[in-house]
Amino acid sequence: MTLASRICWPADFAMTCGVIVPADAELMADAVCNSMAWLRYVGPEQVADDPRFATAIYRSALDAGIMDNIVFRGPAMAS
Repeated sequence: MTLASRICWPADFAMTCGVIVPADAELMADAVCNSMAWLRYVGPEQVADDPRFATAIYRSALDAGIMDNIVFRGPAMAS
């Protein structure tokens, strides 16, 4: 299984942020096809760093119904 997620480095460590999306080749192809307008202005090495790419993946997952089976949970309450 492949997952798509944003990663940030706030200090000397990395962490994921935002929503994690199950991704396959078809979903990635849809995201790229739906993003051709801005992709032509960036090189391949810049695509993953562009926030629009993460948005395109998430939008494709929503359109495909993939996110319908994802359960979202908030942080556990401290006791």
